[in-house]
Amino acid sequence: MEAGTNLISLGQPVANVVRIRPVLPNETRSGDLRVTDGQKKIVLIEPGKLQGTPEDEYSVDHCFVDNGFDEIYERSLVPLILRDETGFPGFMDGVNCTVLAFGNDNAGKTFTVEGSGPAAKDGVIPSVIAGIYEAIREKLADAQRGSKKSKGWRHKLSLQYIELVDEKINDLLNPLKIELDVDEMGINEGLGIRNLTRKWVDTEDELYHHFRVGQASRTSFRTEFGPMSERAVSIFAVELHQVVSRVQQGSKVPVEEHLFSRFCIIDTPGADKVAEDPTTLRIREGPTLNNSIIAFGQLVRTLAQSSDIRNSDLIDFKQSKFTALLQDILGGNARTLVVTTIPPADFKGNSFVLEFAQLFSRIRNFPVVNDGRAVALLRQYNNKLYLLQQQLLAAGFGGLDVDDRLTNHLLEIHSLEKKIIEDEKVRLALLEEREQLRDKIGQLNARMNQLLAEKGQLQQDRIISEEEKLKVSKVLVDLQIENTSLLEKAVDKEFQLENRMLQQENDIMELEMTSQAKQKRIEQLLLRL
Repeated sequence: MEAGTNLISLGQPVANVVRIRPVLPNETRSGDLRVTDGQKKIVLIEPGKLQGTPEDEYSVDHCFVDNGFDEIYERSLVPLILRDETGFPGFMDGVNCTVLAFGNDNAGKTFTVEGSGPAAKDGVIPSVIAGIYEAIREKLADAQRGSKKSKGWRHKLSLQYIELVDEKINDLLNPLKIELDVDEMGINEGLGIRNLTRKWVDTEDELYHHFRVGQASRTSFRTEFGPMSERAVSIFAVELHQVVSRVQQGSKVPVEEHLFSRFCIIDTPGADKVAEDPTTLRIREGPTLNNSIIAFGQLVRTLAQSSDIRNSDLIDFKQSKFTALLQDILGGNARTLVVTTIPPADFKGNSFVLEFAQLFSRIRNFPVVNDGRAVALLRQYNNKLYLLQQQLLAAGFGGLDVDDRLTNHLLEIHSLEKKIIEDEKVRLALLEEREQLRDKIGQLNARMNQLLAEKGQLQQDRIISEEEKLKVSKVLVDLQIENTSLLEKAVDKEFQLENRMLQQENDIMELEMTSQAKQKRIEQLLLRL
């Protein structure tokens, strides 16, 4: 296919595949399903019945019964990165590509998009990152071998990553950035959002790192209506700029050919809200909280019913900031794959999701190879169109409605909606403040529990210390008693010794007196002689 070739006469339908996640622990089963016709038809079975009816049969491009991610990658993602089985070019050949995850809450959308865990390499985004860099390495190897197809090939790769919550755009690569909005004049520059961060990457690890950093910045807080993540949109976009030097016939001077392509991976809000009445939903949960998925549902229905390609420009993509970013992705210049995720046993929910998913196949896209000349021409036409719109507005022709009363009514509605939005902002700010207070209370409770545990430990240590003290006191008392007993014995012994000494002294005195008496007797006897 030549660069810049328009496919209006051909039109490529949006591809629609289904992924059935496994049964979760303690999940309540409500019905069943079967996959038939070579994994191209799903038959839903109502609870209490053994088989489905023709009204419960849904045709898809392919159905993946979840037994891993390799089959999805090989069958559905590789053709987008390289070429499909018909030879239609993909991302590496300068064609815009998109993977859009659609399904009810808890059906496995985010699991399919981001993978099974923080370090997992499954999921659409990790797999696409690996596939793109595998293709880049092959092109670099071809260029080193001197291949004519990749001679003088060089490239630049960049990344943008956003989240839309309650009609606010969050820059996931720089969460501190504010004042982000859709730029009508720059819709072909990256994602077309003013002031949005763009990261230039050189390696697969660097791109994967930025993805995980952005993933960690996604919204996680809850409101009274449930987790905000269920109402959030995430868009991960990789943009590739390639330059190929070619030598044309009859010329020795190489000519550089520039190719631009963008690969978007979109995680949509829960489709449950599409089934509800928009007016009732806005009254219950506010005018902007579910605006992305409501506007998305209306846009898909309108595009699916639009049979005349020439009237596609009349379709309003500006119902929400999310749909404003879909002009290329649905009905425009992109190859788009919708991955519809469903649980294995939810008859009512699956009936709505699969019925709605049939609309995607009726939307026709017109992808072209985006070479430098085609992109420059498209930007020139967009700029002229924007200037003409501004001139019409300045001249007082702001639209197709010329009824002043209707215009006044629309202005009043707009004023009321603005007031509702402002009130909603205040309410959300109060809710956020309440959540912060709850977090603070939780932290204080945790600290109090920690202090109570430490106090208990100290009391336990004190009890143990008192027991040790009592043991030491008992030993001291025993020693004192033993010492007293020894002293008493010593005193008694000393008394006995003193008595014996006195007795011996008496004995000695008696002996001395006896000796003196005998001496006198001897002296008397001697005198007589």
